[in-house]
Formats: sequence, C-alpha cells, structure tokens
Amino acid sequence: MYAVKVKKELAQKRINQLKKQGFYDDSRRTISKNDSVIIPVVKRIAGSIKAELPETNRAQSVSDKFGISSFDIIGELAIIFIPDTKQARKTEIGQHIIKLYPRVKAVYAETGITSGKFRVQPLELIAGTGSETIHKENGLSFKLDITKVFFSPRQSTERMRLTKLVGSGDTVAVFFAGIGPIPIYLSKLTEVEKIYAIELNPDAYSYMLENIKLNKAYNIVAIRDDVKQVYSQLPECELAILPLPRGSLEYLSQARAVLKPDGQAIIYVAAREDELASKLKIIEQAGFLIKETRKELEIGPREWRFVVQAVKS
Repeated sequence: MYAVKVKKELAQKRINQLKKQGFYDDSRRTISKNDSVIIPVVKRIAGSIKAELPETNRAQSVSDKFGISSFDIIGELAIIFIPDTKQARKTEIGQHIIKLYPRVKAVYAETGITSGKFRVQPLELIAGTGSETIHKENGLSFKLDITKVFFSPRQSTERMRLTKLVGSGDTVAVFFAGIGPIPIYLSKLTEVEKIYAIELNPDAYSYMLENIKLNKAYNIVAIRDDVKQVYSQLPECELAILPLPRGSLEYLSQARAVLKPDGQAIIYVAAREDELASKLKIIEQAGFLIKETRKELEIGPREWRFVVQAVKS
C-alpha cells in the first residue's frame, strides 16, 4: 500500500489534486499524525511512501445493492444498462453511482442500441447533470459529448493492440474515425507518417478536431465526409482500419482501393458464431486474403465483435 504524506494545511488541496489525477484511494482512510496527514493513493507515485492505512466503511457496490454487475465510466460520466425489472429504481441507481464515485457528475441509462447514420446510442439522464467530458486513457485525452457521439472505453485494449500493426513511415486510412481515438493512438504511440481519418457525423468530426489539438496529434488529416465519396482522393496506404462492426462489409471495395498491393486491412465484423463464416467469405470475395480472425467483445445477444486481419490479394 502507498500513501502521500503532507502538512495538515496542505492536505485538502493535495487530496483534491490526487482525485483529479485519479490517484486517490477512497477504499482506505486518510489519517492524521502529529502535524501531517497521510493520504492513501492507488499506486506508487512520485513522493509516495509505503503505509498501512485502515479500510473505509464503503457503501454497497452497485452489484451488491442492485444486482447490476457492470457499467462504463467515461471521464466524469457513467453509462449503465438497467434491466426492465430495475427500471423503477433507475434514479436511485444513478444517485448511488454518484455517491460511490465522487468524480462522476452524471449517470445515463442505455435506452437502445447504437444505431443510425451517425452511430449514436440513445441515452436517458437518470442522475446528475452534464453530458460533455474529457476521458483519459493510456496518457491520451478525448473530449466528447456522450449524447452526440459514440465512444467505448472498453475498446482501449484493442486500440493499443492496433499500434503494434503500424510500421515506421506508414500511411494509414481510418474509416468511421469518430472523435479520433484510433487515429490519435496511432499518431502518438507509433512512428506512422500520416493518418487520414474520415468521419461523417458533424459532432464527432468537431470533437476529433478538438482532440487532435488536445493531444498535439498533427499528422492526422481529418476529413468530414462519407467514405464512399472521398476514398478515391486518398493516397495509397499500408493499412486501412474499418472499426464499424455492423457496417464495415459495405466498405470493402473502398478499403481495397486505398491500399497498396501488399497493404492490409483491419476489419471489425458483427456476427453470431453461426454466421461468421458467411461474412468472412464476403471479405475474401472482395479481394482479401484473411490472415487472422479473433473474437473480441460481445455486443448483443449471441452477437460478437470479431477482428479480421486481411491482406489485399
């Protein structure tokens, strides 16, 4: 266990800083010792010391109190799926999440699946206020309004995995780029030469421009348009990424057209296990040789998001 030791007069200011940085450990108690205060932190940080601090009497978890096992936190906002049997308690659930997580300023309940031309998930505010936030992961920052754009914190591991597929000096096309998480990961964590990020949703495009500046990712060319309208204007690329599982198969010819002869595509596909083979066949018929297929996340009843790595043939 680790803690930070400060003078009493500086304690509250330091606690506020640690909370803002995500380092404050609210599962253990802050204690006073002589003229100092020992503040628990979640991991070893600069200036921290080893300390044994007592646990707090924490409120019941959402799972224990309501039987809901998981939810997403995006910056200062939480999104939760509430089953029909718990709908009457949705306000109580939202307020409980805010009590458990002081940094959360608003809680939204899912009211449907991500759909429509701009891929926005319908949400209902059930506690708190506000819909815009800055989400931080792996040293990167993403500003967004969760009621206007799609973003999933559950895909951070996959975004990091994509950085391993980019070579030094590569040119990359990212279709359906959203607020820019994949392009920004590639820009900041690889030696990519140029990234062309295409997004049709005007709100997502606007946030992508902000996030490019926020992360100083200036080798990204953001394009607001339909992929089918602008793909022919792109230079040849070593890699094309299609992160729209329920629509990617409609853009295979565009992906193939932007790739160099030995270029590869990363294609995300939504499918039940019994229909995956037919969707892989569509990819092959579009002129790709499939190198690898990997099951990633469950995105619906018996429906999974598969990641297909394919080479232009």
